[in-house]
Amino acid sequence: MAIEKVKDFYGAKFLIPYSRTTGLPFGVFRVLQEINFERKVDFKDLTGGDAQGAWDTELGQPENSLSVKLKEYPNFVFSLFEGNTPTENAAEAAGYIGTPTNKVGTSVIKATTGIASIAVKSAKIANLPAGRLLLKATAANKIRIYLLGLPKGDAAFQNIGGEIASAEITIPSSSGTVDVDDLGLTITAGSGTVAFTADDTAYVDVRPVNSGSMSVDVGGVTATMSEFGAMVVFPQKSDGAIFYIDIFRVKAFGVPWSAKMREWSEWTLNGKVLVDTANSDKLYRLCQTYPNA
Repeated sequence: MAIEKVKDFYGAKFLIPYSRTTGLPFGVFRVLQEINFERKVDFKDLTGGDAQGAWDTELGQPENSLSVKLKEYPNFVFSLFEGNTPTENAAEAAGYIGTPTNKVGTSVIKATTGIASIAVKSAKIANLPAGRLLLKATAANKIRIYLLGLPKGDAAFQNIGGEIASAEITIPSSSGTVDVDDLGLTITAGSGTVAFTADDTAYVDVRPVNSGSMSVDVGGVTATMSEFGAMVVFPQKSDGAIFYIDIFRVKAFGVPWSAKMREWSEWTLNGKVLVDTANSDKLYRLCQTYPNA
């Protein structure tokens, strides 16, 4: 009988978490850095007297864990590991401006004596920033605009305080309009005489032209650990061999993130591998497809 060829895994291809109820995948992780399954156990030694070691030993409680280093944040991770479902928006060929909302005081956004609306100026649409604009009243009919986000097009921060518009903006009265070209905006005044209270503020969320967007609020729900199956798929080896491992029952929680200068964000998914009563209390199944001779 021939000696069996050495077996080993090489690389990491996919991690596919799936529903233990339906069997359907939640999604596919592709940018894997490392996957580790650890099976730890403490030995319970019998000691006593003046022996030079243990008289006997037995196994303590095994601990089975899974850790996965990843460099991607697909939308499904937030619903699966944080319990918060992302909101996905369709493409916005004309950009997006949300509903202006007062932050301090009530004088800035007001249909009669304040700002009635803010709209995209189509001719300057390339200048729409991404993030949140903060409007601060500096006089009865004047505002300054600040950005909490990323400037686009001709826009640039004017000072270290985050001011983004190139000048103080005068708001005309009686439904008049004023263009803020460097931000791609047109501001329309209320129907009466504008009368801001100095230092009142308002904000509006803005998105540039895009092919789609997503937002998700994390937290605000009772923390629960998701339970799922996990299929670990290895790349096909050069000799044609294929390995995959089906981990029957995993629990995990939390999506950490980081930001480093000129580096991709990397995070680690940490989970516990549990015995699966539906599979005779087993942990996982390793499968190999042999290469064609």
